Amino acid sequence: MSAIVVACNTATVAAIDALRASTSLPIIGVEPAVKPAFRISKQRKVAVLGTPVTAQSPRLNQLIGLWKSDSQVSIMSSDTLAFDIDAWPETEDKIKQTINVLSQDMLAQNIDTLVLACTHYPLVKHLFVQALGSECRNY
Repeated sequence: MSAIVVACNTATVAAIDALRASTSLPIIGVEPAVKPAFRISKQRKVAVLGTPVTAQSPRLNQLIGLWKSDSQVSIMSSDTLAFDIDAWPETEDKIKQTINVLSQDMLAQNIDTLVLACTHYPLVKHLFVQALGSECRNY
């Protein structure tokens, strides 16, 4: 059996419906792990960090609406982080600076669970862990 895998959150939110309408092949997309994040958040404060296209997508908002229950959600985005990760290691300092700025905002909001809603972001998960500390879980 053949299938198409859309291994990118941004591509999934932008094109999966059109892809599914154009072929009879199964289309498998990647979506942010909001369901487990909402379930494990102790303080009910979750941040979802994606690219601007993902962060502004109706699909992400529908997914959040389906699972958030009584959680407070902060949808965040970075215009440059995914591109900078592609250019690693030359951009390591810029990546650390971006993550520190985002993390300071999350810490100010008492976020206890972070959804890494871009397939690039887990590549630098260790930097989020360093910036946020062990009190914030990353998915």
